[in-house]
Amino acid sequence: MIGETIRKFRAERKLSREMLAEQTGISVSHLEKIENNLRNPSMKTYVRLRAALCLLGAG
Repeated sequence: MIGETIRKFRAERKLSREMLAEQTGISVSHLEKIENNLRNPSMKTYVRLRAALCLLGAG
């Protein structure tokens, strides 16, 4: 699922939830819900997450 992938790449890049949330302009609680597959990110948020994690060319 998307949330597990985001968590995996965030951990690989040694980013805290706080750091990634700040970079993408979303709240930490919203990011946590996305990572736990309780919410799906909007397309805008998804693109920002991919950019912050340097995944623009992947998938």
